[in-house]
Amino acid sequence: MIVQISEAVRLLLILWIAVLCMKIFIRLFRCRRIIEVANVEKAFKNTVLRRYSFMWCVILFFIIYAGMHCTKARLIPQLRVGLTYEEADRGQTPNKTRFNESEILSPTVMEGVIQKGNLYMTVEELTECFALTSFFDEKKIDAETPESDLRIATEYRVVFTDNIYRYQISPRYIMEQLADEYEEEFRRSYVENDSILTLEFDGIDEMEYLDAADYLQLQAERMCRYLDHCVGENSALAGKIRTFMEVELERYRSYVLEHGLSKRSDEYETRIDHLDRMLQMQYNKDMAAYKVRMEMMDLYNTHMTDYVLVPTLDPNGGFYMSRTKVGIDYFADEADRFSQSAKEREEEMENIEYIRQRLRYSSMPSAFEHAEEQIEKLKEELADFSTECREYCDLFFQNKQSKFGDGYLQIDVVEVSLYSLVTTCFRGTFIYALVLYVYLVVSGLEKIRLEERVKIQSREAESDG
Repeated sequence: MIVQISEAVRLLLILWIAVLCMKIFIRLFRCRRIIEVANVEKAFKNTVLRRYSFMWCVILFFIIYAGMHCTKARLIPQLRVGLTYEEADRGQTPNKTRFNESEILSPTVMEGVIQKGNLYMTVEELTECFALTSFFDEKKIDAETPESDLRIATEYRVVFTDNIYRYQISPRYIMEQLADEYEEEFRRSYVENDSILTLEFDGIDEMEYLDAADYLQLQAERMCRYLDHCVGENSALAGKIRTFMEVELERYRSYVLEHGLSKRSDEYETRIDHLDRMLQMQYNKDMAAYKVRMEMMDLYNTHMTDYVLVPTLDPNGGFYMSRTKVGIDYFADEADRFSQSAKEREEEMENIEYIRQRLRYSSMPSAFEHAEEQIEKLKEELADFSTECREYCDLFFQNKQSKFGDGYLQIDVVEVSLYSLVTTCFRGTFIYALVLYVYLVVSGLEKIRLEERVKIQSREAESDG
C-alpha cells in the first residue's frame, strides 16, 4: 500500500510540473507582444523579490520528492548477481559454455518464482515487472565499440519496472524468490551436474549379448567425456575407464563371438540382415560417388591442373606465394572422402558376416551362464567407476569452489545506492526549480501585460471624458 501511495505522489508531482509547463506556454503566448529587454529585466527583479517563496517551494518539493524515493528505495530492492567463478571473465559458464544473462529472467525461472511465491500471474506478466542491467549500461559503454570487446560484464542487476505497481505483491519477497530460484537453476544447469554418472541398467538383461556390450561401452564413454570436460583429458581415472573398454569389454565380445551366443538368434539374424542391406546400399552410393569424381578428374584438361600461386602474407607479415586449389583438387578431396566411407562400410559388412557365421554354431548352456556372469561383473566394475568418478569430481569442484570464496554466484538483494538516490532527488528538484523559476518570470511578464492594459484603458477613459 505504501508503495502505491509513493507512486501516486510521484505521478502527482509529474502532473504538477506538466501543469506549470502548460501555463508557461500559455502566458508566453499572451505576452508575446511585450517581450522586450526592459520588461524581462523587470520580471526578473519581481522574481528576486519573491525569492523566499521560491526557496520554500523548492525545499518543500525536495522533501516530498526525496521522501517518496527513500520509501521506494527501502521497499523496492534490487537483485545483484555477481559471477565469481574462473570462466566468468571469458563470458562462459562453469562448464565452459557461453553465459547468457537473459537466463536470469528466463521463463523457467519465472515459473519457479510463480510457484514458490503462490502468485496469480502469468510468466509474461511477471517478466514485464523486471529489467536487467549490467556494467555496460551503468557506465554507458557502447557495446559496438572496440573498448567493449575487451570487457565482459561479470555483475548484473535486476530492477523492478513500473509494472510492479499493478499487482498487490511484496517486491522484496518476490526478489528473494527470484534470487533463490535463479541460483538453483544455475547450479542445476551448469554446476556439478553429475546426473550423467547415474548408470541405468534397466532392460540390459533382455538385450542381446553383443548389444549389452555396446550399451556398457556407451555408459563408459559418457563417463570419460564427463571427466575430460570437467577435469581434463589427462585424468588417470579416465585412463582406467578407457582401459576397461579396450580390454574387459573386448574380451567379453570375443567370448560371445567365439561361442556364437545369442538369446533370440532368429530375431537377431533378421536385424543384422537388415543392417547389412542398409550398409550395402550406402556402400554402393559411396562407390558410385567415388567413380564419378574419378571420371571427372580424368576429363580435366592437363593445362587446367597447373599450380596457381598467389601473393600472400603470413600472420607475422611475411610475404610468400601460396598455392590455391583448383577444381581437380576439390574432386580429389571428395573422392578420397567417399573412398574412406566405402571402406568403413565394407569393414562393417565383413564384421556382420563374421557374426552371422558364428551364430550358426550351437553352444553349451555353460557358455551362456558364463556370459551372464561376465555381464554382471562388467556392470559392477562400471558401477564402481561411476562412484569413483562422482567422488573425484565432487572433490575437484570443492577445491575449485574454494578458490572463489562463497561459490560460483554471489547473489544479494540490495537497496538503491545512496549516490543514485541523492542524484535522482537533486536532478528532479533541479528540474522543478528551473520550471518554477521560469513560471515566476513569465508570471511577472503577465503582470506587466495586465498593468499596461489597465493603463491603456485608463487613457482611453480620460480621453473619452
